[in-house]
Amino acid sequence: MNRSLRISVLGALLVTLLSGCGEQAVNAVWQALCDATCTRAIECVGDGNSIAECVSDCLGEIGGAPCERPNEEAVDACVAEIATLSCEALEGGDLPSVCYSICMGCTSPSDCDDSNACTDDSCNPNGACTNTPVSNGTPCGVGGPTCQEGVCMGEFPCTAQGIRDAIASGWGPHTFGCEGPQTVSTLNEITIDNDVILDGEGQLTVDGDDDHPVFTIDGFASVELKGFTITGGRGRSSPTLAGGITNPVGVLILTRSRISGNTGGGVYNGHSGTMTLSETTVSDNTKEGPGAGIYNVGIMTLTDSTVSGNVADDTMPGGLGGGIYNTGTLALIGSTVSGNAVSYSAGYAGGGIHNVGSLSLTDSAVIDNTAGDGGGISTGADTTLTRSLVSANTAVEGGGIRLDGGTLTLFESTLSGNTAIAGGGIFVPWGSATFVRSTVFGNSSDDDGGGILLFGGTVTLTNSTISRNTSNNHGGGISSAGGEGVTLTSCTIAENSAVVADAIYMGSTGTVTWTNTLIQGDCSAPASVVGGYNIESPGDTCGFDQEGDQSGVTAVLLDLQPLADNGGPTQTHAITTDSAAFNAGSCEVDTDQRGVTRPQGPTCDVGAFELEVGP
Repeated sequence: MNRSLRISVLGALLVTLLSGCGEQAVNAVWQALCDATCTRAIECVGDGNSIAECVSDCLGEIGGAPCERPNEEAVDACVAEIATLSCEALEGGDLPSVCYSICMGCTSPSDCDDSNACTDDSCNPNGACTNTPVSNGTPCGVGGPTCQEGVCMGEFPCTAQGIRDAIASGWGPHTFGCEGPQTVSTLNEITIDNDVILDGEGQLTVDGDDDHPVFTIDGFASVELKGFTITGGRGRSSPTLAGGITNPVGVLILTRSRISGNTGGGVYNGHSGTMTLSETTVSDNTKEGPGAGIYNVGIMTLTDSTVSGNVADDTMPGGLGGGIYNTGTLALIGSTVSGNAVSYSAGYAGGGIHNVGSLSLTDSAVIDNTAGDGGGISTGADTTLTRSLVSANTAVEGGGIRLDGGTLTLFESTLSGNTAIAGGGIFVPWGSATFVRSTVFGNSSDDDGGGILLFGGTVTLTNSTISRNTSNNHGGGISSAGGEGVTLTSCTIAENSAVVADAIYMGSTGTVTWTNTLIQGDCSAPASVVGGYNIESPGDTCGFDQEGDQSGVTAVLLDLQPLADNGGPTQTHAITTDSAAFNAGSCEVDTDQRGVTRPQGPTCDVGAFELEVGP
């Protein structure tokens, strides 16, 4: 029995323990293994289950598998270890490692074939496979590659045919003899149908001559491209092929590469595709439709990468995601999405990113993108930003972000300098937006909601700051024209401006719930649920009337400091020991916005900032 069959059979044993397929003649090894496993399984699941039934079902699954060379010592050890196997391990299908040696694996070298031309495959007398590297310099593929330390590597001509030969050889990494930067024009698309690593060493540009897609990954190939520039490609719609590179179902890694100047999109990752971009730039691609830079349906990760200057044209419906259109699972880590665009027309959304899948950004930035809705990000599904920046984006609705459903969480993140007609920082027609230890500042709107505009759903802010936002109508900081309401806990809202209600404007529906929150500016007499220990300065418009509330606090008594970097990942407004907020709050959370432990004194300070006072 070869190694892969042995492993698959043993792995199936626990997974299929309670599904029967009838009895058949069995090897004594499987009888012992099923007896031991079923005995332990019944101990885990309790009484009321028959060991005999379990054994019968188990043998029905694996009993007919060959085990012509049993290792008796391993069988005995396997049975003994199963008897003490944890129920969690049993449920997860984890057999003791010794169980994988109960049948001596190979009987001939063909059982040990690892599909590597640079190893000699042999079956040892004890049934174990050995894969020994062949001598360095041994030929191993098309075009002259040779084996080096057990890996097939070669330097191919810096031509389209050289690239195709390297693909045909497989393995790698293969390089190309480019004497300095060189552009290779292709007569038709290059299909990569082998597991291979290709290294352009930062010298090789592959050009589709504005006629056809440049690269397509065929089947389930595992491919890595390093140091390539992919340009001049023209995509196709049926099947979906991006102008630059397409990966329908394979595994693709792009490292230190550039996908630029393609028509019909730069990158497409299909529903079963897995793609990783590392230190890679996707720029200046165009598309009549969604995802001019990247269209992701599968699983994609961008690390230390840039998506910039891509344009989803509005000459046909579907201008969504100038930089990225995501319906799959997308993670950005240390990456930047900047200067991308879709039409300003209503319904053309997500200048930087349009998301209807699962989206996360960590230590990343979405900057200077434009769209009709959601200049930076338009999302209708679960989205999380951690230590990230959304800044200087422009839209009709939702300059920074537009949330059209699902959940949005900003943790230790900043929403700043975005502009829109409505909802300068963020527009929430529906869905749930949560801000934790985050800052919304310097955003502006021509109509309602300089910082935040709530039209439906909910907005929850904890340990967060809303500052210096402006509106030419209602609600400089926050405006709510509907939805289920706004909840503020240990927040600071200051230095915002509007024609009506500098701090918070509430329409005829919805409520605002606030606790331990500092308001500098006025409210629009909202329907309030007041938790107490709030401050309003300088007036009395927010309806604060609970224990610990203070209204009509003068600017002198408030002594609130300007927005600044006071430590931590986001900017805050500090207070002083002379402030009415000092030691005047309730302790709703364990830290302040910066991560400073609360309380520092006898009780917590009001707002997002906890003053640290030395002994």
